[in-house]
Amino acid sequence: SGWHYIYNKRGQWLSRDSSEGVTQDKWCENDCALDLPIRQGYWSLARTDFNLGAATISPLSPTVVDTHTMDATTSPQDIETEYFASATAHDSMTFSKTGGVLASGVSFAANPVEVANSAAVIDAATSLQFQYSVPLQRDNIQSSWFGCRAPAGKKVQCTAEMVKMQVRVPFTQTWQRGSCTWVVSGEFNRVWDSKLEQKIVEV
Repeated sequence: SGWHYIYNKRGQWLSRDSSEGVTQDKWCENDCALDLPIRQGYWSLARTDFNLGAATISPLSPTVVDTHTMDATTSPQDIETEYFASATAHDSMTFSKTGGVLASGVSFAANPVEVANSAAVIDAATSLQFQYSVPLQRDNIQSSWFGCRAPAGKKVQCTAEMVKMQVRVPFTQTWQRGSCTWVVSGEFNRVWDSKLEQKIVEV
């Protein structure tokens, strides 16, 4: 299918001639570069490693679902109501490749990262199919009944809102074909509506 010229980080052409490569530090060991770029059907994903210690967790502006104001400023008793809130929770996850060898059109299974107790953790119970730089989007309906009470002499505003989070985590992946392995690096980014909750403030 023709010749392919492959270079290392020093800009040196990689030779298949071991005698030439040993002396010049540019030998294509085990012909591992011949099947690059990494592509579907040729390479398999051996492992995905997340650098959870370098994760960035950011709370984003919540989405307001419903708002109720209870005014008991002139009432000798508490005033309360109950309401039902429902909304679609969005979840978007992306593996963005930023380094390593070239990869072309590959899909792979991986466990996503979530946030638990204010820390980034791997969701070991969930395995999803991804492609580099292609967002994986999921939606689900979240709903709940909420009670809104204004104490006597007070006025409150009750807001049902969808809490939105973002987590960004560096990752490396090891791809394998026979005895050959190559590494891809990048960043996993997830933006999602984590839960529906109520906030109550005095106004």
